[in-house]
Amino acid sequence: MSQASMGYTDTGQIINLVTNDVQKPEEAVLFSLFLIPAPILLVVTSYLCWREIGYSFLPGIGVLFLLPALQTWLGRFYASFRAKTAVLRDKRIKVMNEVICGMRVIKMYAWEHPFAKLVGKIRRKEVQKVRNTLRLNAVNAMFYLATIPLVSAAMFIPYVLTGHTLSSEKMFTVVSIISSVNVVTSVFVPRSIISLRESGVSLERIRVCVLYVSCGQ
Repeated sequence: MSQASMGYTDTGQIINLVTNDVQKPEEAVLFSLFLIPAPILLVVTSYLCWREIGYSFLPGIGVLFLLPALQTWLGRFYASFRAKTAVLRDKRIKVMNEVICGMRVIKMYAWEHPFAKLVGKIRRKEVQKVRNTLRLNAVNAMFYLATIPLVSAAMFIPYVLTGHTLSSEKMFTVVSIISSVNVVTSVFVPRSIISLRESGVSLERIRVCVLYVSCGQ
């Protein structure tokens, strides 16, 4: 990169792009493959549950659709946290690079503590955004664990209230059917959408950096 290009960007941003952002599109491609069989699995699951308990399967399938939709809605916050975290990480890496390059001057004037406080302040803000992302991950994990009980209850309660007798054979069969698609609908589908949103943020950051380099040249 030319000196003129460096005027539009900085070393910290480039390091962050290379170590973090370039991986997001690859992850998005890998996870998005699960979006292809998901509708087919839901149709097959609906048919098998209908054969076992009739139209009482409809509330459960509704819950099975609702939970991934809710997780997808939460995915919007992932993109927001991702963008804010990336900006703070760029700033932290830039400051650390400047500290390392100017270590002799910092030592000579005893500026270690002010720079340590500056880096620590940026890092605390970055960690706060990372914690928010981890909280969303915890919520997604909760959805995964709660899917089978919620869907089962939404199916079996109407089945019993309509005068049917719930046998252990039907119960275990329906629960097994739900369990077979739980990982795809509760983990991979939301993760695919989240990865696509994160990939969009990363590609935009890469695009802006490339444009800055082009302007500098």
